[in-house]
Amino acid sequence: MEAKEYIKDDNYVIEVAGDINMYTANKLKIAIFNAFLSDKKRLIMNLEKTEYIDSSGIGILIVALKKVEKLDGEFYLCNVPEAVMKVLKLTQLHKVFKFCTKEDYKLE
Repeated sequence: MEAKEYIKDDNYVIEVAGDINMYTANKLKIAIFNAFLSDKKRLIMNLEKTEYIDSSGIGILIVALKKVEKLDGEFYLCNVPEAVMKVLKLTQLHKVFKFCTKEDYKLE
């Protein structure tokens, strides 16, 4: 898994490519930690190139969401692939997260 980080307007964007699982979770944790070091109030995680997520990855997303909410910010999952959305629906987390598309925030 690779996590590309950049700032676009008032957004901190993390583009994830590859599986999010217990073996790759630390890379994503580092990217999210970097987002919290920025002054941006909106964190957008582009999952367009993510094909699989396990419970470790779900846990990281929940921790990120809670931290962003505590800071009065916004957290969006962007371009969620069908396989990942299936996991979110099975866990009822599709009701908890906010979703967007790349076009909503003119991401690369």
